[in-house]
Amino acid sequence: KKVNSMFYTVLIKKIPDEFDNEGKIREFLAETYPDSIAHIKLVYNRDELDKKTVELQKNQLNLLVAKKKDDESDEPTTVKTGWCGLMGETEVAVPYYTKLLEEQSTEIETKIKPEKKEDFCNAAFVTFKTIKKATVCSGTRIVQEENWETSPATMPTDIIWSNLCSVKPDAIKSNIELTVNCALFGLIVFWAIPMSFGGALANLEQLGNDVSWLSGVKDLPAPVIGIIEGFGPTVWRIVLMLLLKPIIYALLKITGFTEYSAMDLKFVGTYYTFLIVNVYFITLVSSSIFGTIGEIVNDPVSIFQLLGEAIPAVAIEMIQYMILQGLGVSAQTIVRLVPLVLTIFFTKMATVDYQVKKAETPPPALYAENLCQPLLMWTIC
Repeated sequence: KKVNSMFYTVLIKKIPDEFDNEGKIREFLAETYPDSIAHIKLVYNRDELDKKTVELQKNQLNLLVAKKKDDESDEPTTVKTGWCGLMGETEVAVPYYTKLLEEQSTEIETKIKPEKKEDFCNAAFVTFKTIKKATVCSGTRIVQEENWETSPATMPTDIIWSNLCSVKPDAIKSNIELTVNCALFGLIVFWAIPMSFGGALANLEQLGNDVSWLSGVKDLPAPVIGIIEGFGPTVWRIVLMLLLKPIIYALLKITGFTEYSAMDLKFVGTYYTFLIVNVYFITLVSSSIFGTIGEIVNDPVSIFQLLGEAIPAVAIEMIQYMILQGLGVSAQTIVRLVPLVLTIFFTKMATVDYQVKKAETPPPALYAENLCQPLLMWTIC
């Protein structure tokens, strides 16, 4: 029975600069784990090489597409060599891309080896001969002048390589985490401002009667006001929370996570907090205030009594949010409607087999994002 080598492998970070080759690391680890190490692979910064490889793959695809078009047409396919293929000189596509690929292949070959010491990312994958030794090592900090961090190795697609090559010392990392947490707290407070606008939409007709500069709302047809008050707040909140996701991910990535799975776990807690504060509490308070703003202005002392009477009426908004979120956004996420539509579209637009294969390979499901909304609904219920 074959066992995935990942279970035998440990990722070691914060390796000192002097241990910049396999022999030195093996010699140092052999003192603690004698005759237990099968293989060591050092991690090097390959950002520039990755960019060149992406360009090479892109031009390989362009060459295949150009050859396909030439087979279907009597005239040779041409391409502009400038920005995005819209500017510059006009060249015959097949010879142009063939020459370009030869140049890029030669350039990439020179960058693959030798591995330079200055590109060492102070990290390495160490494969042990037994799972027991790998488990012991992954749960133990290796002490040198500075602690080497160890963790079970994960799939290559789960690793954030840019962060792995820039692991910060503990003191700096703590300061970054504190700064990001403060930013997230400030974002919660700031995001409450546009979120509270949903409460105004839910009480649009009442605001038209109580606020002079919104008196024109009363001239709108009753069906229009009904649609805005019924669906407007929910749609507005869903859109705002969708816009929030990439912002949270960007802030979390700054903290130095080296694995997408660990970052997703942190995202669940952070995004759920945003939902509780901005969707639940802000909806309750803002809708109640906007619905009774006239009475509050006339009798400010009675604000708590008025809010106590108005808050239960906001339940209909939460029900609307749960129905639209559950039957709309969450449902299409489960059936993966957007990837399906994109797959059909790009498959129809594909020219060569590689494009068809790529179009038919959907992106991975975002389980972390999909878990937060059901948690919110469970909390509300």
